[in-house]
Amino acid sequence: MRGILNGQSGGAKINGIVEEYIVQAGSTISAGDFVDFVYSFTNTDVNLYIDKQTTYITAIALSETSVFVAYTDNTTGYGEAVIITISGDAITLGTPVIFRSLAISVLKSVKMSETSILIVFRNNSSQYQQAIVLSINGNIITAGTAIDYTTMGLTSTEHSVVRLTDTRAIVLYRRGTGGLYGVILTLNGTAISKSADLLYSSSIVQAVSAVAIDESRVFLAFSLNSANVKAVVLTVSVDSFTYGTAITLLATTMATNIIESIKLNSTSMFVGFSTNGSGYGVVVTISGTALVAGPSRIFAGDTSSAINTFSLSLLSQSRVLISYSLTVGYYGCAIMARIYNAEFITYDSTYVFYATAQNFGISVKLNSGRILELFRNNSTLKAGSVFVGIAKYVKAALLQNNICGVAKTKGIESETIKAFTLSE
Repeated sequence: MRGILNGQSGGAKINGIVEEYIVQAGSTISAGDFVDFVYSFTNTDVNLYIDKQTTYITAIALSETSVFVAYTDNTTGYGEAVIITISGDAITLGTPVIFRSLAISVLKSVKMSETSILIVFRNNSSQYQQAIVLSINGNIITAGTAIDYTTMGLTSTEHSVVRLTDTRAIVLYRRGTGGLYGVILTLNGTAISKSADLLYSSSIVQAVSAVAIDESRVFLAFSLNSANVKAVVLTVSVDSFTYGTAITLLATTMATNIIESIKLNSTSMFVGFSTNGSGYGVVVTISGTALVAGPSRIFAGDTSSAINTFSLSLLSQSRVLISYSLTVGYYGCAIMARIYNAEFITYDSTYVFYATAQNFGISVKLNSGRILELFRNNSTLKAGSVFVGIAKYVKAALLQNNICGVAKTKGIESETIKAFTLSE
């Protein structure tokens, strides 16, 4: 099947995104052909990389061969951090550092610069939310001094931290007694100063996820207490923020206890959330502080086998890998979301990368396109990892429903070509 480009009558509309693909076996592609994109997954054996029982895990890729990991020790409750070095499919653990020698939980982290990581967490003793800066020098981690980023009564276990610049971040969090707040953190080396607690909404919220649009705007997705899933844009100044009009991503009366957001490009976000057991995906378009959401589509889960947890990895502006586990089986699974525009999302078949009960933790995308999946084995309670490899293939689209793009260049079996993604 052939497409006519450049706006000619009857032609295919493309969104300007060009990606490289390997021509699938048995296929020959000519420039202008309608094509289907096919993804192939492989995974390595499991590596139990932390030989102790752990609970919360957060991780950030520092390079293709280096990953920062922070977690809590189940025995002490202390916060520990370590650098993982990757060589092929093998990983080597550095020397773990205790960055908080008291019981903590709900770790979230963000890379502030090439040499610093900001971690936010809950102090289980005071029940306040805290923040700390860790300095990275090769495999050596040095911890700064933790601060209470809020002491407004008992705070809950929901917060999301966003880097604005190398020295500025914002944390959006839920108070245990109700309300959605933010606080702006300023870093000076490992020292942290904070703004006042800033109220966004006095409504009781459940889940929170925030992503920077740019240095002054933040996309915030959140769920109300057993009610709608919403999103809004915050505009951040030195020590305060303003906000646009919130929109509804899903109208519901059911609980939404997980939300994750990821930036597709400067004008769009992909938001995943779990409502009443089902995992949804939706694309939100951004213009200034105005938002427009497409339809929400279920990728997995239901009331009998609910989404347990999930993580998002950006493979391209039009592809997001959703890694997740369900409450039945607790297997580690992954599914590809194909994003054609805000109105049109499809999902490929589910791929199981770990067929053993586990509490999935977080996905870390490496520069090569591989995904490092980090999780906790439900039997041993120790932290494990699996590398998931992703190969991108292209073949001729023989049916209209299979059309994903238009070939820009030609190629035969095993050659690499370039192709446009269709906008509709």
